Amino acid sequence: MDVRLRAADRTDLPALIPLVHGLLRMQGRPFNLFAVEQSLLPLLDGDPVRGAWLIEARQSAVGYATMSVCHSMAAGGRTAVVDQLFVREEARGSGAGGSALRLLLAEARRAGAAAMQVRAGPFAEELRRLLAAVAGQDPEPVTFLELPVNGSGARR
Repeated sequence: MDVRLRAADRTDLPALIPLVHGLLRMQGRPFNLFAVEQSLLPLLDGDPVRGAWLIEARQSAVGYATMSVCHSMAAGGRTAVVDQLFVREEARGSGAGGSALRLLLAEARRAGAAAMQVRAGPFAEELRRLLAAVAGQDPEPVTFLELPVNGSGARR
């Protein structure tokens, strides 16, 4: 499948919302439209250290990804963190996810990242296999524990 990664902007919010809803449904998490919009909007302003991308095939959105760049001593410097990666069920198995990861690696390199970390969630084993196939080596497992900072909870 011919896949392209396109940086999303505010005009893409209507295309992103159902994709985020699909990921949350797959994870068994609740969907809150207001919270999703508030979380997405800062990623849609063209900031060079964070963004959202539409994964497109056959001129339609088949998925999305979000990625931010931070500094990690453990990873050796600038690190791209893929917080969310989702491919619609009907596009899975077609190579869209692997193609999107290759394109995200290129974005991470452009951002000067020394490493790319991908948040795995409940599908860690599937993602590990996909990352190994894309990179040609097993990814190093990294564990993060998450706590809400402001008391209201970061989860949607």
